[in-house]
Amino acid sequence: MSLNRKLPFGYCYDNGVIAVNVLEAPIVRAIYESYIQGKSIQSIASEITQAAVPYRTDATVWNKNMVLRILDNKKYGGQPPFPAILPNDLMLACQVRRAESQQKQLVNPCIRIVRSRLGCGLCGGHLTRKRDRRRSAISWCCVSCGMVTTPIADDVMIQAIQGKLSLLCQNPSILRTTSGIASPSSAVLRINYELHRRLTDPTAPQEELYNLAKLATEALYDSISDEKNDAETEFVAQCLSSHSTLCSDFPANLFLDIVSQVVVSPTAEISLRLLNDQMI
Repeated sequence: MSLNRKLPFGYCYDNGVIAVNVLEAPIVRAIYESYIQGKSIQSIASEITQAAVPYRTDATVWNKNMVLRILDNKKYGGQPPFPAILPNDLMLACQVRRAESQQKQLVNPCIRIVRSRLGCGLCGGHLTRKRDRRRSAISWCCVSCGMVTTPIADDVMIQAIQGKLSLLCQNPSILRTTSGIASPSSAVLRINYELHRRLTDPTAPQEELYNLAKLATEALYDSISDEKNDAETEFVAQCLSSHSTLCSDFPANLFLDIVSQVVVSPTAEISLRLLNDQMI
């Protein structure tokens, strides 16, 4: 076994020809059989590690990526010059389960509606999509501060947003009883984040810090303007009055009318910032 593997796990060279590795091939079959029986990728990796089977000479501890490389490699079904290690029915059963697993992470069409309003829970900056295709995992990255959320499927995000909108429609008193309480706007979050970052820099000029603090105060004052909040609270209430109940489909029009930002925390918790700066 070489230090840097040049052939997929389960294969070796025999007189210059690619051949089945008789020691590793049974592990490949065991991985496929365990997976189609319902075991998780992580549990399979842990079991192989406990069995002291090396992936290569410098890697004796298996991780999820190693297992996924094997599960996603079609060469094991026999693709010249690679001889078959697995029967076709085992390969097919694995592909079916992999497709079912990946289907859960496919893009929900509604994400195209909300993505322009996704904001960072730390600084208020815009979030961009970050996808790990090997794991079919979706995270969101802040273009301003670099925060990356924990993975969250599109369906989970849409369901969380729809759940909060449904809560508002069914309990409009939430809006009325808290309309006078303003939450920090995205501008306030952004300025406060920059101020905090500069305060930790001992070389930051005092005048720059003073100006940032002044901007933060002005942004906070603007965000709690009673006249502005009252007018926008009334508008949100009018929109909710025509949506006393929500259908099973995502209420795109209501979302676009009353939500100014979807705030996503580093742990992928979802909050809605309404037009009146109220957080739900």
